[in-house]
Amino acid sequence: MKKKAIIFDLDGVLVDSEAYYQERKRAFLKANDISLKKPLATKEMIGHSLREVLKKATKNFSVSEVERLAADYQQFKQQQVIPYRQLIYPEAREVLFQLKAQKILLGLASSSSLESINEMLTQCELQSVFAAITSGVEVKETKPAPDIYLRTIEKLSISANHCLAIEDSAVGILSAKSAGLEVWALKDQQFGMDQSFADKVILSLTELL
Repeated sequence: MKKKAIIFDLDGVLVDSEAYYQERKRAFLKANDISLKKPLATKEMIGHSLREVLKKATKNFSVSEVERLAADYQQFKQQQVIPYRQLIYPEAREVLFQLKAQKILLGLASSSSLESINEMLTQCELQSVFAAITSGVEVKETKPAPDIYLRTIEKLSISANHCLAIEDSAVGILSAKSAGLEVWALKDQQFGMDQSFADKVILSLTELL
């Protein structure tokens, strides 16, 4: 490993939470009587914020309507405590701590809210692992735009060519590639996501060691 830093996506990379999140989006849409143009497969929703999902709805939402629904969704999410401790991949903690022991800078770039990220870190006892954390609310454009990765490498004070990104979704891979990072994809064995743009596909996080 010649890279000086590794930036991880959260959902689908460190924790097996993608299906949980997408079912939660569907439940929120149903509760608000919002119909989509077509039924969305889980892989079509992965990596996308509620704002992006609303763009696929049958009606054209105004900016104010989208912001209101996004705020309502934040409250909807807060009513549920995600069992991150049960969802974290078995090898994730050991890999992260070993990489940190090897003096590799670790970053986290997730479209999730900072509250959700902090909840995961607390439940999984990973508060001391990451040198930089960026949530989707900190950047103007979410994945697949490069903003979240550009912001994270800025926090790490490192150049893109010295940094590796670990992703799973197509939008996450494109986001990191657009920021100039080499990208390895953790193989998706559930949803049939397109990982063809990744530089390498790995079967387990242990391959980082």
